[in-house]
Formats: sequence, C-alpha cells, structure tokens
Amino acid sequence: MLTYLRQAVRNLVLVFAANLLSTSYAAINVTISSVGPQSGGSFVGRVWTPTSSPSVILVSNLLAELESGNVTVQTTGALLEAGDITIASTLPLDDLVTVASRTLTLNAANHINVDAPIIQNNPGGNAIPNVVSLTFNADSDVNGTGSVLINGNVDTAGGNFTATGVNFGQTPARVLNTGGGAITITGSGSFTLSGVAINSAGGPVTLTAGTGMTINAPCTTSGGAFNASVSGVGALTIASDITTTGGSVVITTANGLLQSTAGSTVDVFGGAGSASLRLESLAAAAHLTLAGSVVGASGSLILRAGGDVNVNAPVSGFGAMTLRGNSDNGGSGNLNISAAVTATGSGTLTLRGANFSQSGTGTVSSANGAITGTFTGLTAISRAITSTGSTVTFTGGVTTMSAPISGSSGVSVTGNGIVGNAGGTLTAQNHAIVVNSPTGAIDILDAISSNGGAITVTAFTTLDLGPALISSGGGGVTLTSVNSMTLFGPIVTSSGGLNADVTGVGTLSIQNDIATTGGSVDITTLNGLLQSTAGSDINVSGGAGAGSIRLEALGGATDVLLNGGIVGGGGALTLRGGNHVTLNAPVTSFGATTIAADTNNGGVGNIAIAAPITISGAATLTLSARSLAQSATGTISTNGGSITGTFADAITVARPISSTSGAIQLSALATTLPAAISGGGGVTIQSANITGNAGGTISSQNTPIVLAASTGAADIIAAINSHGGDITITAGTALTLGPGLLTSAGGKVALSSASAMTLFGPISTSGGHFTAQVSGAGTLSLQNDVTTSGGNVTMTAANGLLRATAGSDINAGSGASASSVFIESVDGAQDVSLGGTVAAGAGGITVRAGNHLTLSSTATSSGAIVLEADTNNGGIGDVNVNGAVGAGAGGIVFTGRGFVQTGTGTLITAGGPITGRLRGATTLASPFATNGGEISVLAPGGITVNALLSTAPPVGGTGVLHTTAGVVINTTPVLGNANITLQGIACAQTYIAGATCNLDVDGDGAFSGSDALLTMRRILGYSSNQIAQGLTFGICAMRTTGPQLANHIDAQLAPTGPGGSRGFDIDGDGAVRAATDGLIISRIARGLTGSSIAAKATNPTAPRNAWDLVRPYLNGSCGTNLAP
Repeated sequence: MLTYLRQAVRNLVLVFAANLLSTSYAAINVTISSVGPQSGGSFVGRVWTPTSSPSVILVSNLLAELESGNVTVQTTGALLEAGDITIASTLPLDDLVTVASRTLTLNAANHINVDAPIIQNNPGGNAIPNVVSLTFNADSDVNGTGSVLINGNVDTAGGNFTATGVNFGQTPARVLNTGGGAITITGSGSFTLSGVAINSAGGPVTLTAGTGMTINAPCTTSGGAFNASVSGVGALTIASDITTTGGSVVITTANGLLQSTAGSTVDVFGGAGSASLRLESLAAAAHLTLAGSVVGASGSLILRAGGDVNVNAPVSGFGAMTLRGNSDNGGSGNLNISAAVTATGSGTLTLRGANFSQSGTGTVSSANGAITGTFTGLTAISRAITSTGSTVTFTGGVTTMSAPISGSSGVSVTGNGIVGNAGGTLTAQNHAIVVNSPTGAIDILDAISSNGGAITVTAFTTLDLGPALISSGGGGVTLTSVNSMTLFGPIVTSSGGLNADVTGVGTLSIQNDIATTGGSVDITTLNGLLQSTAGSDINVSGGAGAGSIRLEALGGATDVLLNGGIVGGGGALTLRGGNHVTLNAPVTSFGATTIAADTNNGGVGNIAIAAPITISGAATLTLSARSLAQSATGTISTNGGSITGTFADAITVARPISSTSGAIQLSALATTLPAAISGGGGVTIQSANITGNAGGTISSQNTPIVLAASTGAADIIAAINSHGGDITITAGTALTLGPGLLTSAGGKVALSSASAMTLFGPISTSGGHFTAQVSGAGTLSLQNDVTTSGGNVTMTAANGLLRATAGSDINAGSGASASSVFIESVDGAQDVSLGGTVAAGAGGITVRAGNHLTLSSTATSSGAIVLEADTNNGGIGDVNVNGAVGAGAGGIVFTGRGFVQTGTGTLITAGGPITGRLRGATTLASPFATNGGEISVLAPGGITVNALLSTAPPVGGTGVLHTTAGVVINTTPVLGNANITLQGIACAQTYIAGATCNLDVDGDGAFSGSDALLTMRRILGYSSNQIAQGLTFGICAMRTTGPQLANHIDAQLAPTGPGGSRGFDIDGDGAVRAATDGLIISRIARGLTGSSIAAKATNPTAPRNAWDLVRPYLNGSCGTNLAP
C-alpha cells in the first residue's frame, strides 16, 4: 500500500512539472555576478541553462566561455520564477584574451536588468577592448511583460547592441557606447532613453517602440544612421540631442505625435556630408511638433506629418528640404513655422500643407535652392521668405503676405485671394515675379521689385496694388483682373513694358505714376471706366525712345478719364474710349497720337480736353468722337505732324489748335471757333456749319486753308492768314467773313456759297487770285477792301445782288501787270452795285449785271474795262457810272439798256477805244477821252451828247465824226487821229461767235467778205498798219483800227484754246495757213456751200481733212450754221 502511494505522488509531481514546463511560467531567474559560488545551471555548448534557483553565473566563467565563442544565457527552467536576467557585477569585456569578436546573447522570459557596467577598461585588466556584440531579448516568452533595463554603462568596443522587449529603460547618468557597432532597441510597448548618452561611434542606431518613445538621452552615431519609430498608437518625443555627424536620421510615428522639446537638436551635419534626415508622423491626425532645432546635411531633409507640422525651433539643411503637413491629403494638417527654416545649399525647399502660418522668428530662406510652397487653405506669410539664388513659388488658398518674399531667380504666388499687407514685399533679381489669384481678389500694399525680370499679377475678381513702388528694372509688367483694378502705387519698369487689363466689368483706376523709360504701356478695360487721378502721370519717354502708350476703355458705355499727365515716347500714343474721353492733365508725345471716343459707334462719346496736348517731332495727332470740348488750358498742338479730327456731332474749338508745320483737318457736324487754329502745313475744316467767333483766327504757313460748310452757313469773325497758301471757303447756305483780316500773302482765295455772302473784313492776297461766288439765290455783299496786289479778282452772284459798300475797294492793280477784275451778277433781275474803287492791271476789268450796273467810285485798269448791264437781254439794266473810269490801250466797252453818267463819271483811256452798245436812248453827260483811241456809241433810241468827247491828242487830227439820225450833239467833240462814231439807230445781228472762234473780225454783228479779207491778210503777215488799208467800216463796226483788228485776229491764231488749240486752225493740223484755213474762211464768206467749202483746202494729214470733219468744227466752235 505504501509503495502504491509513493508511486502516485511521484506521478502527480511529474505531471505537475511537465505542466509547468509547458507554460510560460516555467522560468528561472539568472544572475551574472562576480560573487560566487556559481550555481543553479551550467554551460552546455556555451549556452547557460538554469536548473535551480539561485542560478548564478560567475563573471569569470562567462568570460571564459566567451574566450572560446559566442555565449547565450537563457532563463528557461522548471521553476515558477519571473525569468529575469540580472548583470549584478561589472562585466569587464576587455579582460578577454581572444581578439575575435564575440556575441553575448541574453534571452529572458521577463526583464533583463543591467545593474552593473559592461566595460572595456577594467582596472587591472589587459586594457585591450574586445569586440563583443550584446543581444538582450526580454519577454522572450512573449507574454507582454519583460523589459531591458540599463542601470549601468555599456561599452561593446565595436560590437552591436541589440535589445528587444516590451519596454527599454536606461537609468540617468548611464552611457551606452558601441564604439562603431550598431545599436538596435525594439520595444513592443513604450520606452524612454534617459541616460547620459547613447553613442554608436559610427554604427547605426535603430530604435523601435510599439506604443511610445521618449529619447531623453543624447544620441551620437558619429557617422552611423539613426532610425527611431513608434509602430503603433503613441507619441515619440525627442528630449535630447541626436547627432550623427553625417549619418542619416529617420524618425517616425505610425499613429501618434512626433515632437522634440526645447533645447534638443537633431543634427546630421558633418561627415561625408550626404546624410539625409526625415521626421515624420504618418497618421492622418498625427502632428509633428519641433521645439528643438534640426540640422540637415546635403541629403534630403523631410519634416512631414499627416496632421500639423509645427516648427518652433530652427531648421537648416544643405540638401533638398521638405516640410509638409496634411501628408495624407486629408484636408487637415497645417504647416506652422515659428523659427527659422534655412536651406543653405542648392536643394529645393518644399513646403506643403492645408494651411500655412509663420510667427516668432519663423523665416524661410534658401541660399541657392528653390522654395516651393503648396497649400490648400489659408496661407499666411508673416515672416520673410527668401531664396538668395533661386525661385520662390507659393500656391495656396486665401493667401496673406505680411512679410517679404524674395527669390533671386523669380517669385510666384498663387492663391484663391491674395492680400499683401504692409511689409509684404516681393523681390526677384532679373527674373520673373508672378502673382495669380485664379478665383479671388488681389490686394497688395507693399513693394514689388523684379530688378530686370517680368512682373505678372492676375486676379479673378479685383486687383489693388500700392501705395508702395512696383519696379521691374527693365522687365515687363502685366496686370490683369476680371473686375476692377486700382493702382495706388508708382510703377517703374526702366524700359520694360506695362500691360494692365480689366477683362470683365469694372473700373481701372491709376492713382500714382507709371514710368517705363522707353517701354510701352498698354492699359485697357473691357467694360468699365479707365481713369487716373490728379498727379498720376504715365511716362514712357527716354530709353530707346520707341515706347508706345495705349489706354482704352473698350466697352460701349465706358469712359477714359485722365486727371494725370501722359508723356509718350517715339511710339504710338492711343487714348480710346467706348464712350467719353476726358483729359484733365497734359498729354505729350513724340509718336503718332490717336484720341478716340465713341469707338463702338454707339452714338455717345465726346473728347473733353482741359489741359494741353502737345505732340513733338513729326508725329501726327488723330482725334475722333461725337464731339470735342476744350476748357481751361486745353490747347492742342503738334510740331511737325498733322492734326486730324473727325466728329459726328458739333464741336467747339474753345482753345487754340496748332501744328507748327503739319496740316490740321477737322470734320464735324458743326464747328464753332472761339479760339485760334494754326496749321503750318495747312488747315481744313469740313462741317455742315462753321462759326468763327472772336479769337477764332485761322492760319497756315504758305499752305492751303480750306473751310467747307457743306450744307449750312459759314460765319467767321476773326482773321484768316495762310502766309502764301491758297484759301478756300465754301458754304452750303450763307457765307459771312470778318471783320477780321483775310490774307493769303500770295496764295489764291476762293469763296463760294449757295446763298448770301457778306465780306465784312478786308481781304488781301499779295499777288494771289481772289474768287467769290454765290451759286444760288442770295446777295454777295463786299463791305471792306479786297486787295490782291496783282492777283485776279472774280466775283459772281448767280441769282442775287452783287454789291460793294462805299469805301469797300477792289484793288488788283498793283503787283503783276496782268491782273484782272471780273464781277458778275448773272441773273437777269439782279444788280451789280460797286460803292468802292475798282482797280486792275493789264488783265482789265469786266463788270456784268443781269439788271443794272452801278459804279459809285473809280474804276481803273491798264487793260480793257468792260461794263455790261442787262446781260440776259431782259430789257432792264442800265450802266450807271458815278465815278471816273480809266482804262489803258484795251479801251472801255459798255453795254446795256441805257447808260447814265453822274458826278465824276468820266470815261478815259490811255489810247484805247471807248465803245458803247446800248439798246435804248442815252445821254453822254460826262466827258469821254481816249487819248488817241476811237469813240463809238450805238444807242438805237438816240444819243444826246452833253459832255466833251475827245480822241485827241493831237487836236484837229485825221479823225472823222460819224453820226446818224437820232444823234443830238450839244457839246462839240474834239477829234484827234481817231474817229468818233455815234449811231442813234439799231444794228442788225446776223452772226453770233462760237466759243473759241469768232469770224466777225470788225464786230459789226455780221460775217462778211471784209472779215474774211482781214483774216487772210493777217495770216499772210500783214502788219497792223497794213491790214485795213482800202477798207471802210460801217457804223455798227466795233473794231475799225488796224491794232484792234490785228489783236482780234491774233487771238484766233495763238494757241490759247483748250489743249493749246488755235481758233482759226480749221483743219486742226496745229497751224493756221492761208492755203487751207484762210481759204475755207474765204469760201464761206463768198457763199459756197457743202463740200465745196473744204475741197482741196485741208492738210491731208490733218485731223479734220474732210468736209464731214470740218463742218462740225465750224458749226460747233466758230458759230456758223452750214448745211452738210
């Protein structure tokens, strides 16, 4: 029975032991100590397996085992102890004799406690460090308990240090030094490094925790890499320095805060210089907060978090740098910088996140690399961002700039709304600056300077710049907004161009200076006001001199309103408004200038000028609008270029318009001239009506002046002076000039109106011809002097009175000797009444009136004087002579219904005849004196002579007095060598001369054999003294002396007709010959008819060499009526 009980108990113990061995609780604590005895286990194959407690390994025995190879100590045993391994005494690894590297592995089911140092410098030892790797595996049974606790210094002399467990602990003031070996610490829970130092001396350091990690001990790798990570949910805190001297650093958390405390530094600088650095909190809501500084090398530097990245201590690096919040793009994760971020190399510095902010000393700078910022939300730039050698590019949501941004190779800022506060300057060095808000407004207060690069600012809604300076230093400036744009500050390009455009509905307001020093300026609004404030000048002068300016409001109802000055260069200057263009400040330019309102032809749009417009050089000025208004100092002038103005409505030239040597052309519905117009190259004004008020002088410099009132009146008060150019004035209705002087100084003057014309002022041409014509019904009234000094005078009224008031003299007599005066009132019921003197040169004076003709003052000419009344044969129209009439050798001819002399109405010639042809009775009441010329008067109603008629000297010459019935002589005539013929009966008129050929040589109203004989004699070369020998003339003959007859024939022999034709050149061969042309004329006089007239009497090669060619010429040009 007893044996049976013993056996049962034994079996129960064996079963219990087996169960213990099969669970995680089967472990024995192991102590490594220098205090013996060694017990509770043994080394088998350099593996210590404990068998009982206490299990103690003597340090000396452990070293002895290591002499021969790697050693493993484990806690696996049959007892129910925790399974700890404790190093209780100093482990002097330098006491090993072997030089081979060794590995000491401790596998503990629970904790590993290093309570004594593991050293390489044991006093009394051999002082030769031995490379021993240490592998400490706590929690080897993986039951969730078991940590590695370092309470003493550890030195592996180049061997690796590996620790695994739930946690890892290091007592303060303890050092872990591997001397080049790797350090690997892995904990499934959280742990804290809190010793004096962890130093791998070149080996890599890898720290891994499951739920949290605090690095509270300085870590130094001296070239080795450093990796730390929390793989689960938990924070990683860097509370002490991490220094690799060239080794790369990677520190991450999978789902927790990654942070560093103030005073801690992560530094990979030094060594080979290519180390990289990455601090990253991977989870969406996990932040990266750095209160300690970060020092990178030439490798990449990455600070990244799914949540926020908070930089509260300086960050620097030589390589590419990335600081990024919201790395998972979840929309939450900002980049907040409150300490300096510095990239000292050429690598790119990349900033990203949801929002961006800066505070404290949070500047961002790069020595030679680009800076790129990309954010989806609010971007607040409140501290300086600088790239000394490359670009700065920022893209964000709503963006605020309160601190400088400087990129030597360019700056680009893009945001959904950009606000640049005071201090928010933008600077580049000869590279572009781009500011773009694709969905919002831009409002930048401070300076933008590209130092040679282009500047582009684009806003989706409104754009406001200034009051600080925008300067490109030679680069172009492009400003664009969809809605309004306000330029509060000065803009300087230093030869670069400026383009500013509002592409939608909104005002563009220029409130400070724009200066390009030669660069072009182009500013437009699509559908809004374009304006500048007082003192806001636009200046493109200087530089290459070719700068152009265009300011244009394109929309139909939009104005251009300029209160600031415009200074153009040599390029074009264009100011255009869909509606009005108002200029309240000076405009100057060297280039062609265009100012246009109502550019869309909407019917509304005037040009208003209240300050000088001055165009220098040879540039032209073109104006177009509905109307023009000038006020204040609003003069318009060019130097050598023309001025052209085209207006759809009435205009008022209220301030002077002048061109020193260019032409001025104005076209308007109506034009009013209260101010002077002076065009050195001529003046042309075309309007329905033209009104020239006092002060509205018009002048040119030896160039034409043309004033055309196409459908209305022209009424010009002030002076007109062309200084040698022609003056042409036309009116659709009435024309009124004066009292200002009209002078051409050698040029022709031509005046015409459809109705009345009144000339109040003096007219002087200094040799130029003067023509005045009323083409319709209306009076032509001359109320001041007309002086041509040798130029011809022609004045006609088609259907109205033509008169000159008393003292209104017409003088063409001085200057060139051939000047003439022609005055005619064409209509039969209208008179010519001349109250002033009339003087002409050798061209003579002709005065014709459809009705009466009255000379109330003297008429003198060195040529012929012709006075004709009743020119339409209406039966009413006398010649009234109340002043002396004096002619030269051309004589005096007067015709009309009657002839009346009063007062001093004498007729005197200097050898020329006096011929009168009247239709009624007449009384010769004042003397006729010819000084050798004939006197012939025909008055079918009778002639009464009450005054002296004289052809002397000499007195008592060979002249004969011819009279007919109806002649009563009360004063005896005085005869010289010329005849006096008085015919008181009617003369028949059987021949009327043609337009260019007059066969009635003696002027008796018939073509006869004597006319043919006279013609043949002259063709054959008879002199004026020989031509009339043997011939007698009837009482009706108007030409009876040799000179009279010869002169008449010579006019038909000379090439004075159209195209240089000769009146008596019947066959048209270019010469008048006796055997052809003279023979044809003789045959007609003898009564030959048909083809016999021209038979063998034409030049065979002449254009008219047959009868069917000669006859049309004779009938059409010579006044014959010959049958075929």
